[in-house]
Amino acid sequence: MKSAKRPPITEEQSRQIVYMRVDRSLTAGQIAGKLGLSHGAVTWHLLKLGVEKGGVAPEGYKPKPPSLYTYTRNGYPVRGYTSEDDRQLQKLSMQGLKHSEIARQLGRKSNSVRGRLFTLARRDERREEITAAKSALAQPKQEG
Repeated sequence: MKSAKRPPITEEQSRQIVYMRVDRSLTAGQIAGKLGLSHGAVTWHLLKLGVEKGGVAPEGYKPKPPSLYTYTRNGYPVRGYTSEDDRQLQKLSMQGLKHSEIARQLGRKSNSVRGRLFTLARRDERREEITAAKSALAQPKQEG
């Protein structure tokens, strides 16, 4: 039995979600409870916007060992992404393929592809910010 589709997140709810996550450092579950939204909706919205909880993630991303790529979430088996999966996903995306086309080629669901591309883009942005900050700190100050 399918559940009723919920209405989309409003602009006001979006602003509240961002405020609660960034300024108040609340978890997605806490935000969902306060706004009467599902945990999944809040998590997806945060992922889509690239919003992090109070700061930047660690600089180095360490992939999980292959044995951890398949796990269970809410009673369903989930297949994680390997480094090779990520490379192939980005290559297909850069070729201009739609999410649904990429999903078919990789044997995944299009929402999974879309969410992973959001995650990879967010990681790239963090790396660029960290690199820019490091180079700014390394620049000798010029006296005028």
